[in-house]
Amino acid sequence: MTTLSVLVDLMRQAGENKNTTGKQKKEWVIKKMKEVLNLPDVVEELIAELIDLLVDVDGHKIVINPAVKKHFINIKGLCC
Repeated sequence: MTTLSVLVDLMRQAGENKNTTGKQKKEWVIKKMKEVLNLPDVVEELIAELIDLLVDVDGHKIVINPAVKKHFINIKGLCC
């Protein structure tokens, strides 16, 4: 399982919770990615920054940043 597929899976899981804001979902995804990857603190901060760039908040949803999706990732229908 790739890191990107883990990110997408976590985004989908976060999207199932209708009682949280998009920002809360994004923070949860970052927290869970840190747990899943089990990296040193310094690297965890880099991962958090990277996820922050990759994931946008759209109302109560979290989505892959449209600019990143358009130029680098060939994933269709990603929203949570």
